Amino acid sequence: MNNNFCGGNSQNCEKSRYIMISGRCANNFHSVAYFVSAFFRKAVSAAFFPDTCILCGTVSYGIPLCRTCVNSLSKEASDAPVSAHCAICGKPILSEIEICMQCRTEKVPARNLDGICSVFPYLLNKKQLLYEWKIAGRKSLTPFFAECMEKLYAYNFKGLPIVPVPPRPGKIRKKGWDQTDSLASVFKRKYGVEVLKYLERTSMIQQKKLGRTERLSRNSQYKASKILVRAAQYKENRVTKNDYIYGRKNVSLCEENHLPSHVVLLDDVMTTGSTLSSCAAVLKSYGIEKVSALTLFTVPA
Repeated sequence: MNNNFCGGNSQNCEKSRYIMISGRCANNFHSVAYFVSAFFRKAVSAAFFPDTCILCGTVSYGIPLCRTCVNSLSKEASDAPVSAHCAICGKPILSEIEICMQCRTEKVPARNLDGICSVFPYLLNKKQLLYEWKIAGRKSLTPFFAECMEKLYAYNFKGLPIVPVPPRPGKIRKKGWDQTDSLASVFKRKYGVEVLKYLERTSMIQQKKLGRTERLSRNSQYKASKILVRAAQYKENRVTKNDYIYGRKNVSLCEENHLPSHVVLLDDVMTTGSTLSSCAAVLKSYGIEKVSALTLFTVPA
């Protein structure tokens, strides 16, 4: 290890090492605390506030999905890693050819990524699921959706850090939450996955209000966050001594490879892939070599 990174002071290195170990212990504690709090929330809901399954209408407990529908969706999520998907855009395919017709005939944005995986196709009852979760605000579905996504994450990307696609400026302040941000929170607290807030969104325009042509023709709505800029500077050894101030978030004095070489973008829905492509372009421009993507739903070609 280069002592210059620690100001040439071994005591500083020991202190930095202690900070990193403390951070790991805190993550373990948060994971245990998440399981305990989730258990009690579910128990209270089951005892006093029974719900109705949004798919079949039967009585449900804890979340608005009955046990039968939960098992069915969980099995579909478990089968997702081995089901037939396009090697470029990750959308489900029926033929034996590994690339879908759209990716064979068009210059799709998904080509800018190093692989895309989606849990569910946005079809039939999945449309109702997304509506109830994203529009109607059924936040209790988030842990279950994160569990479904974690199966695919563990199969394809285990150990890689996650970069959530950021919401529109002011969305969380206005609505109180963001779906992708809440999924990332569960990944971090329940599964101990590293979450990196490397991106910021600059546009207030909602993607769902744009058609396919408009989505593909728009310039990038995303930029690097200060965290990503600092990490890139750290990797290139262009930071000054003043940047190594103890207590500053996301700066590790003794960590030589702070900027990961491979990250996984996290989003709720992929339609054309333009959003993921824009985010990947920003990340790669700052030195990240590979950018893959994991989404909950994908709109079939």
